[in-house]
Amino acid sequence: MVAVTMHVHGKRPVSELASALTELGLVDAVVAASRQSADD
Repeated sequence: MVAVTMHVHGKRPVSELASALTELGLVDAVVAASRQSADD
């Protein structure tokens, strides 16, 4: 098992990326959370 933590930045919601990742055959689970940075 491998766990990956990603910090992504962009205009599209992270939920779209999480949804796409769940479609991959060997992915068991995806957890997405939004966190506002101090720069926002």
